[in-house]
Amino acid sequence: MSAQFFPEVTKAWQEAAVDGDEIPFQKLLQAGSKFVPVFDRLGTVFTPVKADINGNLTKMTKCFEKAPADTIHKALVAEKAAGKTKDKDALCLSLLWFKRAMQFIFALMKKVAAGTEANAA
Repeated sequence: MSAQFFPEVTKAWQEAAVDGDEIPFQKLLQAGSKFVPVFDRLGTVFTPVKADINGNLTKMTKCFEKAPADTIHKALVAEKAAGKTKDKDALCLSLLWFKRAMQFIFALMKKVAAGTEANAA
């Protein structure tokens, strides 16, 4: 990975920023996929987390390809209207687990960046 890695990730997440009350669906998928290589730098202990996030991104991408929508909200409303929220590969479930994994990683990285004791992270 080049020195340009983190600026590229930062730019992707800035482009996926909330616009009013909406999150652009395709931009979120792109930002998530740009972030995944971070785990290669964190070592093999993060392999399961990387696989989990990748799996959820794959499911979310398939949902987007089946029913393209401008925003996450519109896609979720369409999924609910179609009665597919309980499907194994439902967008709502993939998004939930993607969000939880990313919150965990962001909190952990924040602690590491702040120099917090490893056991406290």
